[in-house]
Amino acid sequence: MQPFADALKLLAKELVYVDQMVSGLSQILPAVTLSCGLANYAVLPLGQMVVLLDTPLQLVVTLALIGLALHGILYMAWGAGNSFSFLGSIRTVAQLVSYELPLTTVLFVASLQANSFHYSSLWLFSSAWPLLTALLPLVPIFLISALAETARTPFDLPEAESELVAGFITELSAAPFVLFFLAEYSSLAFLSLVASIILVGGALATLNAAFLVLLAV
Repeated sequence: MQPFADALKLLAKELVYVDQMVSGLSQILPAVTLSCGLANYAVLPLGQMVVLLDTPLQLVVTLALIGLALHGILYMAWGAGNSFSFLGSIRTVAQLVSYELPLTTVLFVASLQANSFHYSSLWLFSSAWPLLTALLPLVPIFLISALAETARTPFDLPEAESELVAGFITELSAAPFVLFFLAEYSSLAFLSLVASIILVGGALATLNAAFLVLLAV
């Protein structure tokens, strides 16, 4: 419950803007980044055939939204008017883009095995033949890339507390600050669910595997 308590505490705090900051960007871009993270859940199946946004390119939509969220980080740091924030955003984007490549490769290999970009098809295929076994050499690559994509330890360099104070979020406070962290945690839960659907499959196995992956992260 601590992340929820922190979020409520920060939402109740006063917004503080430095003189050189473009205040409009600090209000819009954190919400855009969080919206991209939450929009991913629209293509995630709630059951094997139950989904909010049913499109044959669900996996491609996921990758597009993940890439789109990076723009909010980069432009937010630019609008902060702080060189350290901008440097931190470059480090963040460089890390996320670098690890999106192996993450995308593993997801595309799984889709080639199932011959579909549809999560329900991947789910059904993985239920019959768990891709965790078929793609075992790629599982560590996926988990490492997922850790880096969500900036978990030891890939928490974007904040760079020793030399950049807090990276791209140095000048943020209150609601904009917490929106970026909520986007990060939503991506963490989403990638865990994707891993459970693609690598394990099955209705009960999905919930169990998602919980186990979250614990591991």
